[in-house]
Amino acid sequence: MQHPRGAAAAEKLKKYAKDDPPDNVRNLRNNPAPSQRKGRPSDGNEERGEDELTLKQASEQLMQAISLTRSSLTEKIEDVHTEVGRLRHDMQAMRGRISEVETRVSHIEDTITPMEAKLNKAAGSVNAWKQKADDLENRLRRNNIRIIGLPERSEGQQPEQFLEEWLKSTLGDGFSSTFSVERAHRVPTRPLPPGAPPRPFLARLLNCRDRDTILRLARQRGLIKFDNATISIFPDFSMELQKQRARFMDVKKQLREENIVYSMLYPARLRIVYKGSSLFFTDPAEAIEWLRSRSYFELGNQASTLLAFLVRQHNTSNTILQIRASDGSLVSSTDKILQSFYDYYISLYKSKSGFDIDECLDYLSDITFPLLSPSQRALMEAEFTLEEVEHAIADMATGKAPGPDGFPIEFYRKYRDKLAPILLKRPKRGGGAALPDFYLYYLAGQAKMISVSSFMSELPSVRCELLGFLTHALMGDSLAAQYLVLHLISTV
Repeated sequence: MQHPRGAAAAEKLKKYAKDDPPDNVRNLRNNPAPSQRKGRPSDGNEERGEDELTLKQASEQLMQAISLTRSSLTEKIEDVHTEVGRLRHDMQAMRGRISEVETRVSHIEDTITPMEAKLNKAAGSVNAWKQKADDLENRLRRNNIRIIGLPERSEGQQPEQFLEEWLKSTLGDGFSSTFSVERAHRVPTRPLPPGAPPRPFLARLLNCRDRDTILRLARQRGLIKFDNATISIFPDFSMELQKQRARFMDVKKQLREENIVYSMLYPARLRIVYKGSSLFFTDPAEAIEWLRSRSYFELGNQASTLLAFLVRQHNTSNTILQIRASDGSLVSSTDKILQSFYDYYISLYKSKSGFDIDECLDYLSDITFPLLSPSQRALMEAEFTLEEVEHAIADMATGKAPGPDGFPIEFYRKYRDKLAPILLKRPKRGGGAALPDFYLYYLAGQAKMISVSSFMSELPSVRCELLGFLTHALMGDSLAAQYLVLHLISTV
């Protein structure tokens, strides 16, 4: 049975063939076969049969082409279905593997979480046992002494007897009746190459009290010599404890430079005796910070090692290594950096607009400057009194930097009764005597400035510009600038 769509297509093809037959059909019509041309007269029925035959052949060929195309598409679709099935299978396998990986990762995380706590606990235990082992080792060494600088082979074949005699002859009496050296040897046991410093000499004493006596006498004696070699005697500690105590070397050096009494306590604790009190430090950074804070308050701005260190640190932090010039290029050379700064400030402070002196005078001529009243002029020109000087010193804030004379405000407040009369007798104006400096005007003129503060607040805006200029000219002393402004206005 023919498909409905195929029948419709055949009908359209038939109609098309009747209206405009193809070239091959035209050729068949115009050139019939020889068998058809011979003995058979052509008529209308024969032509109609030929048209139907040609149309049937074309329809069959079209259906064959459609069938071939359908079969080809079916094969390709089946291939696509196969590939999609494979991809789906792979995706399912991948999903299963991912799920398995997630399960394993979750199991590992669940296993590792308690193991981390156990590991931290084990590390703490190991550290505690390590400290205990180190402490036990150092306690086993509490009868030992370490001698540094003793020349090689000076102990001879009997190092114990040599050390007993040398210690008694060098440090004197004071040992116990049972003083004895149980064992003495060099470390390491193998001799060093020629030219190397002598190996340390270790000795174990019978009594730990004799060890303490040796260390105390060695500190009291100070410099110990043996055949022109400097000898140092130390307690014998483990390598770990020696590293901990070595961290305080810089602190102890600074303490010796400043003549501060200190001592090292077991195991690694620094004891500083300062002004009758004892300070203990287990961290060298804390001891250095204490030294700096003490130096800040006691040394002040005196020339010292601390001040030199701070100056170097300040210069290092303020060093300019590279800048960007006006043309956008980076400059790292010192000469070029200086030249760039010079060019920048030359262009910055160079006047770009003209100045008309006539215009400025016309502007100032329209301004009416306020004048001091006779009472205010009398108040400002009156001589300073002792009460005013004492009141000005008492009102000055403490904790400030010293003035030009180098004395802080605390000095003036403490000796106010003695310094006020001296400040009051400073040279006065007139008679060729020098005017008092502005620092003393600040001391003695503060009380009078308070009484005219209400008047100062009423000066025009030009006073602010004038004060700004005078403040820079007078090294930042704004109160002296105000006094000078009042003096200038009072004489207008």
